[in-house]
Amino acid sequence: MNIYQIISAFALLVLVSLPLSLPEAAKAADIEAEKPILQADEIALDQARNVITATGNVELRYQGQRLYAEKLDWHRGDNRVIAEGQVRIHEANGTITHAERVQLSTSLKTGTIEAMRIALPEGAWVKAARAVRDHNRTTLEDAEYSACAHCPNTAQNAGDKKSNAPPLWSVRASKIVYDTEAQNVHYRHARLMLRGLPVFYTPYLAHPGPKVKRRSGFLAPAYVSSSTFGFGVETPYYFALAENYDLTISPRFTAKQGVVLGGTWRHLVAQGQYNLTAHLHKAERSLDTIDGKHSVRGGIIGQGQFVSNQDWRVGFRLEESSDDIFFRRYNIHARTVLESNLVVQKQIANHDLLLSGYRYRRTLSDETDTSVDFIAPRIIHQYKFGAPVLGGTLRMRNEFVHSIRNKGLDISEGGTQWNWTRRDILRGGVVVDLENRLDADAYHFADEPGDPIQAPTASEGFAANSFSAALSYPVVRHSATTTQTLTPKMQLVAASDNDRYDTIPYRTKPLLDLSTRSLFDLQTPEDEASRLNYALSYNVEWASGAAANMLIGQSYNLSARGFSRATGYRKHASAIFTEATINYGIFSAAQNLRLSAGGDKLLRNYTGLKINRERFALSANYSFLESGEVDANRHEEVYFTTAIPLNDFWRLNGTVREDLEHGRRVSGSTGLNYEDECTDFTITFSRDYTHAGGIKAETQIKLVLVLKTLTN
Repeated sequence: MNIYQIISAFALLVLVSLPLSLPEAAKAADIEAEKPILQADEIALDQARNVITATGNVELRYQGQRLYAEKLDWHRGDNRVIAEGQVRIHEANGTITHAERVQLSTSLKTGTIEAMRIALPEGAWVKAARAVRDHNRTTLEDAEYSACAHCPNTAQNAGDKKSNAPPLWSVRASKIVYDTEAQNVHYRHARLMLRGLPVFYTPYLAHPGPKVKRRSGFLAPAYVSSSTFGFGVETPYYFALAENYDLTISPRFTAKQGVVLGGTWRHLVAQGQYNLTAHLHKAERSLDTIDGKHSVRGGIIGQGQFVSNQDWRVGFRLEESSDDIFFRRYNIHARTVLESNLVVQKQIANHDLLLSGYRYRRTLSDETDTSVDFIAPRIIHQYKFGAPVLGGTLRMRNEFVHSIRNKGLDISEGGTQWNWTRRDILRGGVVVDLENRLDADAYHFADEPGDPIQAPTASEGFAANSFSAALSYPVVRHSATTTQTLTPKMQLVAASDNDRYDTIPYRTKPLLDLSTRSLFDLQTPEDEASRLNYALSYNVEWASGAAANMLIGQSYNLSARGFSRATGYRKHASAIFTEATINYGIFSAAQNLRLSAGGDKLLRNYTGLKINRERFALSANYSFLESGEVDANRHEEVYFTTAIPLNDFWRLNGTVREDLEHGRRVSGSTGLNYEDECTDFTITFSRDYTHAGGIKAETQIKLVLVLKTLTN
């Protein structure tokens, strides 16, 4: 919550509405083409005084505005309009101004409104004891604003018991001066009120007027408390340097670690845009040694996208820090790998060209000989043949990649891949899918002294091909209440003897993970094996809107290749894969299983349940992985999320992640949210139980208060 925004938006709403609230009937008296329309029970003309007096149900209409009063005097000599008695001014935009008495000039340059009360659209309101307008200056005296719908002492809420109670929040100021020419707003003695009680005071404030789109100034602060930094407040200041670039400085003042500096630079150029966010801190107490000796710690994150006149597309991503743990330690993000890259793309007709380079940095795990630190360059060329080839679609992909490791071998790889696909639907409804993939690759290994892995030779060449033919036969049955589809599917894959690829360092095992989703996908030829795949899927849809899907499938290895347990392959029959989903209204459930080839042992289980309504949501997810399915360890975890309404305004949110295998909690959070027509308040308690290196369990409390129409 930002008091500067609160007071600023208050004045903005009042002052935008005020000029529209002034009756323009007097000014129109001398404009024959725009004469006001005056109606009343009685209308009299005092020729001696040159005053028109209207009494009883007075209504004055002019340029979309309507003024209602019990009495109105139009002084035609000096062009003044005076209205009294339950004055109401209705604007075309829905704003309603209530007043006891108004006196305005026809030019709207000078005038007064007494006991003003404005009902703004969407339930907001403002009132002032007196409003004075003098040419380019408007002064509001003893003013109060709120977005809470129940407005104290307004005519439209007469008899409403709630109208006598103070609003949940409001802003009061003894005086507000608005300079319409300079677009400046000045405040005297501003107070934020909660249920009528003052909680914040400032003697003077100033901010730009409502017509200013961009101007330097303070933005909304953020309040966070954590076990490492203690209580902290971030107070951003925005510098509007030019129409196409700006700077935001965001110092974070913390109780335990002093000031953490932050800033964001944004720049819009003719060819695109980019932004950079930097953080800097003079580490205090334990933070300068806990993650290694770093007396000054910092990091930078950035991204950008550019397009040239020749349709070259350039993008970059930047993530760099003084030490591996900086971003996680300072609660900026918790990614385990930092990535920086530069990508250049160009499309010419059916050709796509991509040039890129990458840098990787691990934050929690140690570097090994398999860790890639740089990929530079990576060049990819793709081409789609326009004319059909053998009745199908032919695509070509050429790629060159050079990977660099601080430990281990540097490898250069160049290759070409040709992919052909074709689909036919035979008479009777049988669907035939054909696909062929051909790879040819060449490798060069940097044979440097000290490498823990030595390549057999400096250069190697490989080629592999795989072909698949798939048959499926969907059978559909319709009835008055259901539509059922039963689809048996079979696929034969013939792959070349490509186990020579297994000799490439860091690729000793095929990169496979069979599942219901990938069972019929043709793998890269160097990883593929001759196999026979078969599956049966069943889908049913009810007229009530419910739907269910089930699939069971398996693969039979026809090659002599051996595979790790994690792939799902076996020497003969693979694991059995099943998937089932049910959806009905707000309820949905899904389960994926991997069973041993004989179906007698559970290897993997993913189960998810979800209930989702407009204000209520609940999900539960369970995962199980037997040892060898991902690594040598057995994994079992459950994850819950919930959003429960306590009443019309309060909602409870929570998340819990539990490691069932080791009997410990991974993370958890609890949040309480209050929202009504004028206020949105959230407080969140979260704890990350991660223990890795110098990172220990961390607790964080975050508070967000949004006063609607005032804060962004």
